[in-house]
Amino acid sequence: MISFYGVSKVYPTGTVAVDGATFHIEKNGFVFLVGPSGAGKSTVLKLIYMEESPSEGRVVVAEFASDRMRRWRIPYLRRKMGVVFQDFRLLRDRTAFENVAIALRVTHASKKRIQKRTLASLARVGLVHKAGEMAWRLSGGEQQRLAIARAVANEPMVVLADEPTGNLDPETSHGIFQLLRDIHLAGTAVVVATHATDMVRRFTGRVLHIDRGKISGDL
Repeated sequence: MISFYGVSKVYPTGTVAVDGATFHIEKNGFVFLVGPSGAGKSTVLKLIYMEESPSEGRVVVAEFASDRMRRWRIPYLRRKMGVVFQDFRLLRDRTAFENVAIALRVTHASKKRIQKRTLASLARVGLVHKAGEMAWRLSGGEQQRLAIARAVANEPMVVLADEPTGNLDPETSHGIFQLLRDIHLAGTAVVVATHATDMVRRFTGRVLHIDRGKISGDL
């Protein structure tokens, strides 16, 4: 479903973020992308959701390919994905319900579907009782779960999580990893970029290692 073919990404500063990466992620796979800060993990995810384009090589995600991708098609690709960020990227002045619903409104979903999918997504992460709570009033762990609820609202083919536990304590982090694991077991592919190797050891999943842009491991 996701394939990198000899992919390199060099930024205008000369920084080589990804260096000749070739790997494949199957449909419904669960993959950890592990490496230190600055290793290139975030760039790999950006190449998958095509915020960045390869300097060399080719990225293929389902029927979308980077070498023949028109800019106007990128939003259609992203509607098939859910992205979870370390800093949550929530609308702090909106309720939990509204933060999830907005992901559905941009796809022009009906009011009935928005209501149904939003509540279902909040229930999935254990936050349906917080639907009317302002996002800024939620704890860090609750905000990350809300970000996950938003990511899965459109029933994506893959969820990409970029350091989803970087700002959380170990117990809360374990809960977030378990939630992502449960999403995978329900039939969604999940790619988690993290430097939390101790947490990775507690969960079964394929592991790709990245350091200075070079990817190794279970390719």
